[in-house]
Amino acid sequence: MGQVKSYVGRYLRHPAIAESRISEFNVETNMVTYWFVDENKVKQFVTLSALEFIGRLVRLIPEKNLKLIRYYGLYSRRTMGSLFESSHGS
Repeated sequence: MGQVKSYVGRYLRHPAIAESRISEFNVETNMVTYWFVDENKVKQFVTLSALEFIGRLVRLIPEKNLKLIRYYGLYSRRTMGSLFESSHGS
């Protein structure tokens, strides 16, 4: 159980959605309103129950030991390493 807590805790420190995107939480109705920008660059607001909102967030937590690509292109380790070596004349 302790491993599960630390695993979930890691994603609480680095949330899947910025707190600034949550526009309202109504305590009386237990509803959360958040916004996102759709593919047409239009700001959309979505209102969900708190449980449904948490359920959608939990789906974004990757499985344990799943490797995700963090940097690619110019920011990848391979590119940054070769740029560093060439700039320092190895």
